[in-house]
Amino acid sequence: MELVKHETCQQYVASRLSEGWRVISQSGFNVVLQSPEGIIRPVDLRNDVETLRPNEAGDETNIASQYPSSDEHWDKVDEAVADEEATVVKTQATSYQRDLYKLPASSGSGDINKITVYMRGRLWSID
Repeated sequence: MELVKHETCQQYVASRLSEGWRVISQSGFNVVLQSPEGIIRPVDLRNDVETLRPNEAGDETNIASQYPSSDEHWDKVDEAVADEEATVVKTQATSYQRDLYKLPASSGSGDINKITVYMRGRLWSID
């Protein structure tokens, strides 16, 4: 698994389109993509993209459970394409819990124009 990925925005958009994403709007250098699951992602084609994925545990590992139970919590959330329920960090707690994960160092140079954090979650209703 590649934990750091460098690509131009044009390469990034081409990769997403090959994964089933679609362009829902474009104005000048600004493109808005939509994933098959409905995630909306704006992209400025003038910039490069560096993607950093969790690579080790951070200062807290408080979420109750993980599946599969082997290895660490962070390796359940580092995939490039969501694997749905194949790997998860989960809890049945009714109070706040969190995990923190470390990221590899950025190897880019220049100004950082934007940082975007993505997450996926699921709420299970127990009747």
